[in-house]
Amino acid sequence: MSNGYQEPKLKHMQNMSAEMKAKMEAMSAEMKSKMQMMMAKMDKDRAKLKDQISALETDVQANTPDSAQVAVHTNGLLKQLGMMLKMDGSSKADKKKMEMKKKPEMKM
Repeated sequence: MSNGYQEPKLKHMQNMSAEMKAKMEAMSAEMKSKMQMMMAKMDKDRAKLKDQISALETDVQANTPDSAQVAVHTNGLLKQLGMMLKMDGSSKADKKKMEMKKKPEMKM
């Protein structure tokens, strides 16, 4: 028996999967290769994040959490996220800094 909330979510994921498959079939061989490499990298990054989060959860949920271990796993998680953000090349912080720069005043 499936609950009503999960069913639409699964249907949505199936639709996304079908759309992705159709887009992949329409791509050139070179683009497919690039996409597969990119997807493999994303899968590796997600796995690393999942491992970092699991380790952090384990540390925090202990009867007496070890603050040093929590710090180690928190820093590892932040480092992984930072590397992923740099690889993405579209840092929101960088964009915000650019927006905040004052425009040069024109003198007459």
